[in-house]
Amino acid sequence: MVNEKTVSDIFAIESSDAAVGNRDPRVDTNFDGLGNGTPITDVFTQFSLTLADFGLETGNSLDLRITIDQLDTGDEDFAIDSLRLTGVNTVPEPSSMALILLVSATTMLRRRR
Repeated sequence: MVNEKTVSDIFAIESSDAAVGNRDPRVDTNFDGLGNGTPITDVFTQFSLTLADFGLETGNSLDLRITIDQLDTGDEDFAIDSLRLTGVNTVPEPSSMALILLVSATTMLRRRR
């Protein structure tokens, strides 16, 4: 069985004018290819995303792909200062914890005999 990966766009920056290239880049909030959100300037700005907002709140691994293309007019710049991924450690549900304790206690009792 082939393990197919789902690819989801979670952040995009596009030109603010699709008809004329080399315009102000902006965050593309609806992934339509047109920058309509926060302008991208030469001042570093922090952007935060929650994967749950994209229906990606489950799983135990993440492949992160950054694609940069169409920077071909000679005067574009692009920089990423820092990428930070944070998460919440999962805590076993009570029934799993009880099973772990039961197996541990049984193992200890067998060793004592």
